[in-house]
Amino acid sequence: MANGPIHVFPPFRLDPVNAQFWRGDKEIRLRRKTFDVLRYLVDHPGELVTKAALLDAVWAEVIVSDSMPATCVAELRKALGDEAKTPRFIETVHRRGYRFISDVKIAATQELDPERPPPASNGLAPMVVGREQEMEQLQDWYSHVLQGQRRVVFVVGEAGIGKTTFIQSFLDSLAQRGAVRVSRGQCVEQYGSGERYMPVLEALSRLGQEPGNSRVIELLNRFAPTWLSQMPALQTPEERARMQAQNEDVTRNLMLREMTEALEALAADVPLVLVLEDLHWSDFSTLELISAVARRTESARLLIVGSNRPVEALAYEHPLRTMSHELGLHRYYEELSLKLLNEKDVTSYLARRFAADSPVKFDSLAPAIHARTDGNPLFMVSVVDYLVEAGLSPSSGDAGAAVEALRSFGLDAPRSIREMIERNLHQLQAEEQAVLEGASIVGAEFSAASVAAALERPQREVEACFTRLSRQKQFVTANGPVEWPDGTVAAGFRFHHALYQEIIYDLLSPADRMDLHRLIAAREETGYGERADEVATELAHHYSRANDRMKAIKYLRQAGRRAVRRGATAEAENHYRRTIELLTELPESAARDHQEIEVQMALGTVLRGSRSWSHQETGRAFARAEELARKLGETDQLLRVLMGQKSVADGNGQFKLALDLGTLALLAAEHSRDRAALCGAHARLAATLMACAQFTEARDHLELADSFYHEDNRTELGAMGIDALALAAIPSLLLGFPDRARQLLQAGLRRAQRRDHPFWLGVAHMWGGMVSGFLRDADRALEHAQALGRVAARQPVFQCMADQNMGRALMLQGRWQERGGLLAPGGSAPQGKRPALAYAMGQAG
Repeated sequence: MANGPIHVFPPFRLDPVNAQFWRGDKEIRLRRKTFDVLRYLVDHPGELVTKAALLDAVWAEVIVSDSMPATCVAELRKALGDEAKTPRFIETVHRRGYRFISDVKIAATQELDPERPPPASNGLAPMVVGREQEMEQLQDWYSHVLQGQRRVVFVVGEAGIGKTTFIQSFLDSLAQRGAVRVSRGQCVEQYGSGERYMPVLEALSRLGQEPGNSRVIELLNRFAPTWLSQMPALQTPEERARMQAQNEDVTRNLMLREMTEALEALAADVPLVLVLEDLHWSDFSTLELISAVARRTESARLLIVGSNRPVEALAYEHPLRTMSHELGLHRYYEELSLKLLNEKDVTSYLARRFAADSPVKFDSLAPAIHARTDGNPLFMVSVVDYLVEAGLSPSSGDAGAAVEALRSFGLDAPRSIREMIERNLHQLQAEEQAVLEGASIVGAEFSAASVAAALERPQREVEACFTRLSRQKQFVTANGPVEWPDGTVAAGFRFHHALYQEIIYDLLSPADRMDLHRLIAAREETGYGERADEVATELAHHYSRANDRMKAIKYLRQAGRRAVRRGATAEAENHYRRTIELLTELPESAARDHQEIEVQMALGTVLRGSRSWSHQETGRAFARAEELARKLGETDQLLRVLMGQKSVADGNGQFKLALDLGTLALLAAEHSRDRAALCGAHARLAATLMACAQFTEARDHLELADSFYHEDNRTELGAMGIDALALAAIPSLLLGFPDRARQLLQAGLRRAQRRDHPFWLGVAHMWGGMVSGFLRDADRALEHAQALGRVAARQPVFQCMADQNMGRALMLQGRWQERGGLLAPGGSAPQGKRPALAYAMGQAG
């Protein structure tokens, strides 16, 4: 750690060189810009610092809202425990700026006596009792992490058992064991399948925003650019636009590979602890990432700690249950199960909370509290809070009165957490109850702007109410500002525990819920405007709960398309299935059927890439689309459906059926007289004819496909002719024209490269590998196999052919030892796919 002058203003000290801010021995994490604002104020103690001066000093290179200094100062006051009305550190000069009013002393690093313990923090550390064995075990696993043995640990237990407090206590202890990077992400209950990798993106984004963490951004840019493009807080608008353009078509494999490597790189110089809370609400992709990290054998000083409620995962058949089982079979993860507290633990809690010299005075009260709470820590704390509020504090020395109150007045001492939360809610003012009810509709985390819309009240009033509740530590905690694309900036908050949100939501009548969901959806829809697809999942949820099926369908389809663009195929499947469920609830009409055709086609296309071309669900989706297209008599739609069904038949090796479907598709294209349709129909029918060894007929259809192809036609059907020239090389070669085959292949590859369409570029290289293999051109075969492998990283459907082509290329070069299992039957093809030429025909059919 570099040495330099330290700014001291007790009980705080600011280390500008190492970008650290301390209270006693506890480091306080600040966002980068918030740290820079504090540093500027401390560098000018007693001086008036105008907002303009802060903007020039901290945001010199970017254009931001004039409210940004105020936002950072609000965060600083929270960190300092300062009040705007009675400031001890930062004074507001009305309409002009701010003044740092505390005395600041400059001390060199060496002047701070390292042997003397730092002053004690006035902040309340997490109070953990009855967890000594679990903490010792977690510390032992961390010792292995420091030796380069990665660990994945799940801290499990029922709601209110104290998982978050236990994890926080562990994190606080790490400072005594050397430098460490700690990042936290929170899974929240989402709607539908949820946003892919949400808690991981949140964790890394927070880590990258911390002062002195430019190294994090550097490593993400190097190892995980696709991920970095999804973290707007770590980029300028220009950088974000450039990176998103470069990463439009991403796949699951690419995302997993990037992040596993990035996490290992982050843990290379400093141990990394990644905390992911409430995994029972996690999206599927985050679980895949955890599994991928756990299975890697490379050395890494990496610890992933995840909390979850097993009962919740079981009740909702969450994939976390299956993943835990699979990892557990191979001992890829460890589990810490937190149990209910016993009477001794309750006694220890009372002694620590009320600073008793001896726990004897609580011997009669602890059993009574334990009987009422069953040892649930959350409920235990709530009951003790209740006694204190009732004037029966355990520290008063009158334990008998407290015990009698718990035993005699059952209605005043609730029997369950739900009753306790309801009682505490009803003790609030009507205004406070109303804002909490509105917040419960938004979710476990929420913006004051959304709640204000639900209640149809001014945002300032709602923010003030939540701020008051947060300061009093009632129900909610401040969670930083939230900004929407329309310029709305509002305070963000979250419930202390998901139980609070769930219980308050359940207390509302169905009619009230519908109205609130509708108002929130309308406001968020306006707030996001043209970028509404970024919150499409949430909007779909709100409109669905508001019984506005048309709007819910609209945003579910947007969410599905967004998931496809990001390579989240499992999430896309769920969105499209939910869309179909809602469509079936609408009255029958041509418009309804037209929408279902589009969604069934989208679902079939996703299934074709994620499951396989021959999967029965893929066939069902295209079959339903065909039924509706025939019912409506829509030739264009029918043509697309027939092409989809033909691809399923090709993938299954049902070439007679594929020929029938291809012929029907060609008839429909001729009826439409659309050049793009004719191009696609001829090209795809030729692929099936190739599989049936009808090479002359295939060549004729490919020549016709090429005659109808037009470079500027960017439609789905027009794209189906991109590979016509490359594919035509195969029948030309097999009919005895090798030179012509080489010419067609080169022309076809140039066409595919010009169009820069990942899928059809992969198809062209697949044909190229086959032609080069037939010609015994080992070097060319290897080039095509390598190119196809690169495409497969983004289009997993090609992985089987990439492996097989690589195996053949290595054999042609005489490298038999290196081919390994690349030529094993089926290769790495997804379940249900066929290897070799039949499989290849299915890929392009």
